[in-house]
Amino acid sequence: MEYKELTKGTTLQSGKYTVERVIGAGGFGITYYALHNGLGHYFAIKEFFISAYCMRNSLNKTVMLQGIDPAIYDKYRNKFIEEAQILARLDHPNIVKVTDIFQENNTAYLVMQFIEGQTLQRLVEQKGKLDYETAVNYIAQLSEAVDYIHQRDILHRDIKPENIIITPANKAILIDFGSAREFIHDKTQQHTSIYTQGYAPLEQYSSTGKKGSYSDIYSLGATFYFALTGQKPMDAATRTMETMPEPKTLVSSIPDEANRTIMKAMSLKPENRQQRIKEFMGDLLNEVTQPEAPSHGKIKYLIFISIVLLIAAIVGVTMYDSYKREQERLVQIEKDRQTQIAEEKRKQQEKENAAREQERIRLAEEAKQKEEQKVFMAVEEMPTFTADDPQGLKYLNDNIKYPPVAQENGIQGRVTVQFVVNADGSIVDAVVVRGIDPSLDKEALRVINSMPKWNPGKQLNRPVRVRFTLPVTFRLMN
Repeated sequence: MEYKELTKGTTLQSGKYTVERVIGAGGFGITYYALHNGLGHYFAIKEFFISAYCMRNSLNKTVMLQGIDPAIYDKYRNKFIEEAQILARLDHPNIVKVTDIFQENNTAYLVMQFIEGQTLQRLVEQKGKLDYETAVNYIAQLSEAVDYIHQRDILHRDIKPENIIITPANKAILIDFGSAREFIHDKTQQHTSIYTQGYAPLEQYSSTGKKGSYSDIYSLGATFYFALTGQKPMDAATRTMETMPEPKTLVSSIPDEANRTIMKAMSLKPENRQQRIKEFMGDLLNEVTQPEAPSHGKIKYLIFISIVLLIAAIVGVTMYDSYKREQERLVQIEKDRQTQIAEEKRKQQEKENAAREQERIRLAEEAKQKEEQKVFMAVEEMPTFTADDPQGLKYLNDNIKYPPVAQENGIQGRVTVQFVVNADGSIVDAVVVRGIDPSLDKEALRVINSMPKWNPGKQLNRPVRVRFTLPVTFRLMN
């Protein structure tokens, strides 16, 4: 079986992340809702996956290619990684934060903070067009985010309602930088032709057209158009032949300055648009300073817009501080987790060392016991009974009791007995190795076993067990 998405329960990066479900999928990637098992937090993980040319092996989750040159695939994957590294350097409260990048399964993964909320697209689809105050608040926040990336020479290239998350706290977050590119303002550069109809400017339909801040401004104006009217703007290519309705003709309550700002931002010719985000936002404010005397309504509107932007700025700063604190908390949690892992490893190492030491002692004790139980046949210093009776022959002669049955039958001779002299001098394991008569053999063993302790044999100046052979002579007296 071959399939595309990773299944629920799949782990990534050696168990660091566990996939819970698919959040979304597009032409160049699949995004998953995944648990960071160490932190206990959920993240969004985007997998580089060219849907038209990739499948997945069900056995090992590896991405397989079909109908695409591996060199071309590697080129796009490397671009995905390079762009992810660029985005990882971005730090703005209205831009999704990249927290990790890694390669696995013959592809690459981009880990981002998971944003609770719903897309602007879904919000408008469910509730209808937004009132002006709400829409301009979102656009103001997004404008700050777009201005932030433009100052770092990055174009988003895919600003649209589907790539904007609205949180429960009415914070607008710009996501999905999969089409983002570094750029030089108003210069012709080779960029892959990627666009969304209705939100992409005409120059994005060409891979070699000039691009600049004004390209994202077109998309921002189109998004504003959608938020205020609830209708998707006309595609830029179609607009070369047809006239797109102005927002105010669709919703009469839209202020004139907002209508003009949107239409200027969505000019087909780049040079007719606002060239910078500050100019775009300035058009929303500066319209009331036209040569004619400002009306009472316009003055009230200017005050209202100023208040909205001030509130947006305060909310942005507050959310940014909250975001930084959360990041610091997550970093501390990760540090604590690493410390705990290190401590557990240390304890485990100590336990293993203690176990090894116990095993060493046990083996040494066993070796010692085996050494002590070892019986030598010959040693440097053989056992002796006493100084004046080294082999104990005198003791044997004095203590032998001649068996009467042997005497009556006239049996005599020599019984050879072998025994072990322990390290403490005691006699054990006595056996007859050469006998002559059961009664004499029995008496020989009796007298041997009755002997007091010997002086033990020594090897390397240490008492050891030695096997000793001793003849016991039985002779009848005439």
